[in-house]
Amino acid sequence: MSRLSFSDQTTLGTIENEWPYEKCPFSLSDASIRRYITQIEEVREATSGRIEAKMLMEMRDEIMQIDRLGLSAEQYGCRVDQE
Repeated sequence: MSRLSFSDQTTLGTIENEWPYEKCPFSLSDASIRRYITQIEEVREATSGRIEAKMLMEMRDEIMQIDRLGLSAEQYGCRVDQE
């Protein structure tokens, strides 16, 4: 799981995907989603920065939408589909 400064979205996994991008070649189990959310909450509690906390909450909100929106492949990894 990563979030780059030039990309306002969370990238999950590191699998290289071919162009044109299609559906994500993997899925995340409910247990994996819960683990990501737990990790985000732990980091959020440990940080005192306002910008960092905002970014972490955005990541959490994205990940909580995976079941509803699905994942799309990117060049490296996958992202939560946009509404």
